[in-house]
Amino acid sequence: MPETLLEVRAVHRRYGARWALRGVDLQLAAGEIVALVGPNGSGKTTLLKLLAGFLAPHQGTVCLFGLDPARQRAQVMQSARFAFAPPPLYPALTAREHLRHLGRMAGCHSSQALEEALATVGLTERADEAVAGFSFGMQQRLGLALALVPRPRLLVLDEPTDGLDPLAILELRAVLRRLRDEHGVSILLSSHLLVEVDKLVDRLLVLHEGRPLLAGTPRELRAEAAHVWLRADPKPQVQQLLNAAGWSAEASEGGLRLAQDPGLGAVQQLLATQQLSLHEYCQREPSLEQVLLSKLRRERNREAGDAL
Repeated sequence: MPETLLEVRAVHRRYGARWALRGVDLQLAAGEIVALVGPNGSGKTTLLKLLAGFLAPHQGTVCLFGLDPARQRAQVMQSARFAFAPPPLYPALTAREHLRHLGRMAGCHSSQALEEALATVGLTERADEAVAGFSFGMQQRLGLALALVPRPRLLVLDEPTDGLDPLAILELRAVLRRLRDEHGVSILLSSHLLVEVDKLVDRLLVLHEGRPLLAGTPRELRAEAAHVWLRADPKPQVQQLLNAAGWSAEASEGGLRLAQDPGLGAVQQLLATQQLSLHEYCQREPSLEQVLLSKLRRERNREAGDAL
């Protein structure tokens, strides 16, 4: 069984009277890429600050490699590195000079580690150019290289694709996979790009208003939201008939949505009893982005109803 590198249990954290995190659980095992997802203000950055040891929870526990990062930060940083965007860079220095200085500060004097970090993020050919001439995407990659110099076991990234163009995002995705597959680096990242999360991560945790909203693999979350969509006339009468049969039909995209699949034959037979016409019937699995947006809408509608 893979070693658990990171474990968050029932964590609560507040700022004054406002709770930023409420009952959050998270685990990350060796060899995993896990994402934190959620709208602005959902608690992602607060959770990353707890993991980095900048904050301590008011309730619950946070452990990295079995250590408390708020009390044992120096020991945690021997095996973990955090990359918060944008990285702190000096325009007049080259990429290689940045890595040399950081390596000395981190106690890493291996030129091989420095060159491997540059190669991993694709900056070897530009390593001796001043950072002032780097694009935003190249600066992001240099920030990632800075985190890689001490050869960490765990890498924590805050919005690593923020401000990147589509090609740079594609390159970064390849870099992160290579770090995991070839170098054994486990990765926790926060992101709001659900398309990228779906293609990259093994699991994700979705936060909303500081609370866990969804958790699982992208495939699991998409499969749980799969449904039947049909179009039949007249729609109001068909919807009433399906609901009477216990199939919970609701209006969706010009047709009707069923959470469960009663089977095409059963639906045709039911509609035939009232001489109603079925025009389309298909299984639909939404994208991860559609799953999250639908869940957030339902949650916000529930909260609005509770406030009345």
